[in-house]
Amino acid sequence: KMIEFIDTELSDPDTDWKIMFGHHPAYSAGNYAGSGTIRDEVVPLMKKHNVDIYFTGHEHNQEHWQTKDDPKDTDHITIGSGGYGLHSLDKDKQHQMEGYGMDLQTFIEDFGFAYVVITENSISWKFVNCNLETVYEYTRYR
Repeated sequence: KMIEFIDTELSDPDTDWKIMFGHHPAYSAGNYAGSGTIRDEVVPLMKKHNVDIYFTGHEHNQEHWQTKDDPKDTDHITIGSGGYGLHSLDKDKQHQMEGYGMDLQTFIEDFGFAYVVITENSISWKFVNCNLETVYEYTRYR
């Protein structure tokens, strides 16, 4: 029923931006290597409905993933700030995600948050670390 719900909600053609929030990432080079269920069942819906950004947590780090061949595809953003211990970059998991056609834009082993600004023509985000320093910035344009 959740897949049907997501499909229905994303089918609205009259949205400026399509932004999803979830707990488990589809792609990760941290402790968990992403969720196969999200990759197999939700990512196809994101592609079908042209979702711009998927924000997740679960991992205790900050990650940004894009599709290698299509940077206009969904940006996958992980902001896992509330964990007990940090999750380090796992090169084997990174290579596994690359096998799914993904490209790691940044991986920051730090607690922090994202500061997001949405306008009619762009979405910008900054990863801010636990010392309130901007450690990564990206802007997605229409």
